[in-house]
Amino acid sequence: LYRTQQAEAQIAAALARVGREMISLLDTPLLLDRLCQLTTEVLGCDASHTILWKPEEDAYVPVSAYGYPAERWEALRLLAFPRERLAESIVPLEHNDVYQQPFAELPDPALQALGRELGLTVVMGMALRRGKEMIGLHSACYLGRQEPFTPQQERIARGMAQLASLALEN
Repeated sequence: LYRTQQAEAQIAAALARVGREMISLLDTPLLLDRLCQLTTEVLGCDASHTILWKPEEDAYVPVSAYGYPAERWEALRLLAFPRERLAESIVPLEHNDVYQQPFAELPDPALQALGRELGLTVVMGMALRRGKEMIGLHSACYLGRQEPFTPQQERIARGMAQLASLALEN
C-alpha cells in the first residue's frame, strides 16, 4: 500500500511539474523544446522529439528534439513524413494516447533504418490532439536500451500528452 501511494505521489508530482511549465510558456517553439527536455527528465529516457502535421506540406515534420547529437537532429529536422509513411505506426495512437514498441518492430523499413541511424531502440509515442484530430506525435526514446517503458512511465506520458495538447491549443 505504501509503495502504491508513493508511486501515485510520484506520478502526481511529475504531472504537476509538466503542467506548471507547459502553462507558463506562450511561444510554441519554446513550449515544444521544453516538452522534449521535460520528457527526458521526467520519464528518464535518453531522447525525445516532436513531429507536427503541416497541412501545407501534406506531411508530419520534426519541430523539436532533445537528447540527440546536434548533427543528427539537424539531419532529422530536414525530413518530412507523408501521412502514408507513418499510417501503420500511428494507428495505435488513434485509440490510445500512448503506445510503445521496439523501434526494430516498426512496420516501415525506412523508419526502421532511420531509427538505426539515430540509435533508437525503444520508442513510446504520445498523441498530440486538437479535439479528436491528431495534430502531432511526441516521442520518448531509448538509445541502446532494450527494456520497455514501465506502466508508471506510460501513465505519466499519457498525462504529458494531454497537458501538451492543451498548451498547444491555448
